[in-house]
Amino acid sequence: MKMKRLLSALLAAIVVTAAGCSDNSGADTTTTTATTTAAETEATTTTAAETTTAAETTEAETTTTATEAPAENPLMTEELRTFIDAVKAEAPVYGDFLEKTSSIPVTMAINQEIDMMGDGQITTTYMEIGMASLDSFYVSTDSLGAPMNIVITDGRYYMVSSDEKTALYMEMTDEEAAEMNNSMTASVKANFDASAAKYETGEAEFKDATYYYEKITTEEMGEIMVYADAATKELKYVVSQGVTMEIVNISADVDASKFEIPEDYTLI
Repeated sequence: MKMKRLLSALLAAIVVTAAGCSDNSGADTTTTTATTTAAETEATTTTAAETTTAAETTEAETTTTATEAPAENPLMTEELRTFIDAVKAEAPVYGDFLEKTSSIPVTMAINQEIDMMGDGQITTTYMEIGMASLDSFYVSTDSLGAPMNIVITDGRYYMVSSDEKTALYMEMTDEEAAEMNNSMTASVKANFDASAAKYETGEAEFKDATYYYEKITTEEMGEIMVYADAATKELKYVVSQGVTMEIVNISADVDASKFEIPEDYTLI
């Protein structure tokens, strides 16, 4: 399979995370739904998936390193800044979420609940994304007991298997790296009209607890429900288009060890 198809899967997984802030072309559900599906589909068709067993994210025992923010955020265009500011004025928790997940560096971990087969059975998928820069990031997912771990750094694309202690890698050309950067930058954009949306806030019961909520009703995406701690306003859940996304962690710190391939792993 060509590198461009591999990069397409990665772009789907990277540009990301924010349910209301990325390109939805070709996706049937929210952005996060599309990311998992695309990544899993590509993983099952690659040589790496055929020759190595996907496993849990490589655990290198080093501490998390704070990554300094660049002088300019390459993802924050003027259009995106205007969109986020408009959302923050009416729904500050969701607006803050959009801002954090549209920034570099960023680490985000989520549990995603979705009816993947359309039969009423809910599947929980774990995803963690860490971006130190547009050309240095990792994606770890675990869906239905099938973990997938991808690292892009130093001009290489790795698929890592801790069970096999292997890392299948491919060299990226300058053209491929530039295409990836350009695609990510272009894909992070508003996908609903913030000025036309309707907003509602208050307190409500959700998952047997009382949360502060924000409801954003949009023509493009329907309802987006945001649930946060009633006292601290810390974001806990985002619900949109049939997908419940539990926020495990959002941070501007990126763990440098996630980009390292252990010395005892075999490079293929």
